[in-house]
Amino acid sequence: MKHIRIKARPNKWHENDCPFCHKSCPAYDKHSSKPTTWRGLDWGGILVEVEYQTHRIICLEHGVYVAKVPWAYPGSRFTKDFDLTVAWFASYLPRSTTSYFMRVDWETVGRCVNRALHDLEPERSRRLDGLVNIGIDETSYKKGHKYITVIVNHDTNTVVWASEGHGKSVLEKFYKQLTPEQLSSIKVVTGDGAKWITECVNEYNSFQNCLSYLGGIGYLINYIIFYLKYS
Repeated sequence: MKHIRIKARPNKWHENDCPFCHKSCPAYDKHSSKPTTWRGLDWGGILVEVEYQTHRIICLEHGVYVAKVPWAYPGSRFTKDFDLTVAWFASYLPRSTTSYFMRVDWETVGRCVNRALHDLEPERSRRLDGLVNIGIDETSYKKGHKYITVIVNHDTNTVVWASEGHGKSVLEKFYKQLTPEQLSSIKVVTGDGAKWITECVNEYNSFQNCLSYLGGIGYLINYIIFYLKYS
């Protein structure tokens, strides 16, 4: 396959920056003799790679790490543009489709999403603003050995919160992080009638809540599956 390899290097003033705090640090060792490559976005049908001979720095706060490169997230072998593009596709397409289109494996899609998440959504707590109609449910995964609790915003058809485990103590984590304004905006709660959901909602919500069996509980399960795929 044809490919383009670009030889790059950070700005001289920033070649010893920590990849996490971005502070200039003492060099820990010399540049490696074998260059590292990062895959970039394809140019048409041509594979694009960025090449650089990395070295390690020692940060007083974070320890010994490969020095920051401006074109990639820490620990990634893809450029930032590649990770961001995969994450954008994954928010609109099935994971398998994203994997096929970007020519990466299924698990790599999840890692790209995790790396790009902060740039795509720096204030994730804003998902909890203005909630009015929400749905709560839990499901098992990994052959039924693990559970996850998920809350969806029915008005936007999006997952707004999820946590491993199930039961009242897990759901309380959601309610305890809500501000008084966020809590007061919730008017309707749907669920499957589980006792722990009913008790928790009655305890934290002052309205006459609506706990009902969803005619197709699979509607909510679809969002749970979506979360599991990209967590």
